[in-house]
Amino acid sequence: MATLVEKIHLIKSDPVNNNNKFWLGELYDDDTVICRWGRVGDTGQTKTFPSKGKNFLDSKVKSKKRAGRNGEIAYREIEIIDGAEAPAPKASSKQSVGGSKLAQVAKKQIETGGNPEALKLIEYLVKVNAHQISSMTGGQITYNYDKGLFQTPMGLVSQGNIDEAREKLVSIGDLVADSSYTDPELMEFTRDYLMLVPQDIGRRRLELDAFWSDLQAVQKQDVILDGLQASLTQAGKTPAKSVKKDEPEEQVFQTKIDLVTDPKVIKKIKALYSKTRQTMHNCHHLDVKKVYTVDINTVRSAFVTGGKKMDNVWDLWHGTRAGNLLSIMKGGLIIPPSNASNVTGRAFGNGIYASDMSTKALNYAYGYWGGKSDNNCFMFLLKMAMGENICYPKNTFDGGCPKGYDSTFCRKGDGLFQNNEMIVYRTNQIDLRYLVEFSSNGK
Repeated sequence: MATLVEKIHLIKSDPVNNNNKFWLGELYDDDTVICRWGRVGDTGQTKTFPSKGKNFLDSKVKSKKRAGRNGEIAYREIEIIDGAEAPAPKASSKQSVGGSKLAQVAKKQIETGGNPEALKLIEYLVKVNAHQISSMTGGQITYNYDKGLFQTPMGLVSQGNIDEAREKLVSIGDLVADSSYTDPELMEFTRDYLMLVPQDIGRRRLELDAFWSDLQAVQKQDVILDGLQASLTQAGKTPAKSVKKDEPEEQVFQTKIDLVTDPKVIKKIKALYSKTRQTMHNCHHLDVKKVYTVDINTVRSAFVTGGKKMDNVWDLWHGTRAGNLLSIMKGGLIIPPSNASNVTGRAFGNGIYASDMSTKALNYAYGYWGGKSDNNCFMFLLKMAMGENICYPKNTFDGGCPKGYDSTFCRKGDGLFQNNEMIVYRTNQIDLRYLVEFSSNGK
């Protein structure tokens, strides 16, 4: 059987002319060239050219990269991570790539003490991890169960693509915030963005005011990039070949979860939730269903040597979508990289956000800010080290905590702020203690 020696991925996204196409060229060691092309999201057409060789492939690529007549844009080469390509037709499928599944690793490595309810929780988190981003993006980004990765229709894109896409999204977010839908730059940035992160946008001509209908549409693309970033990290930890029996398995999770059965602890957490439960928040109808203890070794160790030694360690709430929990169990909360509040919705810079107002935090898990509402959702009760020097802003700021401060405390009633919100800017100022599950009837 011939061996694949080179693969070229090209993409052309031109919303003006309703073009959203891919072209794939493969070269094998017997000089066979296989080309596949079509609309992004479709299987496309395939043609085999026996004994044509590298010069033939290079000429095809050069032709595709050449701009067309009447200003038609050219194809652009896109880097797809080896072994993480989207499924191809059987005729051109010449490779098989081994790899561990994140779901299987999670169920095997997260310690539950054999508690059946904790085991059920892990199984549930594995399931929603696979579905959330796909459902939020209307199937534009899908989950590959064999590899345990989120992928674009072309496959898993490179770190360079993700970084450049974030830069484009910042510019897009600024224009959408100003409703500048007729600005030529918005079309240019959108075209570039869709070349970096290919998506199935349908067959109709793309209308910018529909595709970028509001800032939530921009922020959903940021969720896509976060999912792709997490999958890229996971792909980097996935061995190209199956682990041999005599080789130690990589420890991806250093996490313990257990169901809380102590009625005093449960009563205390329920009381803390009810104390700041407010009808103004859409999720106020949700009740505590179950409580789990959480111990992520790397997170707790960093907190013990860092945040625990600081002043003002507070018990606060942090809500997140259920599909994010498996990644959090692996490495704790992260500080996302983008500095644009229009893109991320983070009005006080890049940091970890929490609140003492329970339903304010739970709204993030419920899905009020982007995505479909979920009546079965989760929230962390965590320790947050605010430190001695706390910033109390009157207005929002994108650049992060001002120099010299340990944290930010946005207080209800200051300026136009309707809720308390606390932000820290170092991950070692956080320790995740409890994971609280909510439902519409608490059962």
